[in-house]
Amino acid sequence: MALNEFGEALIFGPYGTVTGLVVQSDSWTVRFGLDVEVMDEQGRVITNRLDDERNEITIEGVIKVIDSVMPGDTLTYDAMTFIIKEVTDRGSNQEYRKLSIRGVKYQEIA
Repeated sequence: MALNEFGEALIFGPYGTVTGLVVQSDSWTVRFGLDVEVMDEQGRVITNRLDDERNEITIEGVIKVIDSVMPGDTLTYDAMTFIIKEVTDRGSNQEYRKLSIRGVKYQEIA
């Protein structure tokens, strides 16, 4: 039986699912490929240009089925398609095998 919830509505847990993986955590970073500052004669920043937005995500979880996730493939997570840049498969004698996937969504690549 669920407990009654009171107070603010908050986001709980990871954003989505991945086929063949029990998602345990995700980490989402937004940064820019171009970050140019212009300074005046006193060294103070007087303008800044941010361009080429990149969404970077790292998804970690327990492997349900062996699947061929490889760098260069694409992955859709929370309705956004990422290019997989790195895959790490970890295991030990005390837990299930875990997978870490790092992907990037570039602003100008559909």
